[in-house]
Amino acid sequence: MLNSEYKRKDNSMKNAILNWSKRRYSKGQRLIALIPACLLFLIGIPFALVILSPFIDTYLHLPKFVLEPLNIIAALFLIIPGLSFSAWSVWVKPHF
Repeated sequence: MLNSEYKRKDNSMKNAILNWSKRRYSKGQRLIALIPACLLFLIGIPFALVILSPFIDTYLHLPKFVLEPLNIIAALFLIIPGLSFSAWSVWVKPHF
């Protein structure tokens, strides 16, 4: 293939994505699309991290991180900046 053929394919994909992004959706459509994302990010990933991690650690013969109270303190030092960053990213998102 020639470089011009790559450009043509690349531009057609770019144009398709741009057209999809310009499409307006109703609030109901957006809510329906949001449900699987919420299930994944609010239930699925935390479930995998909290419930499945100890089993994986045991299977891989990994030691515990540290004593129990320190785990909670370490988690708070990671959760608070993470939630702050996610809230900030939603706040500064441009609304079209």
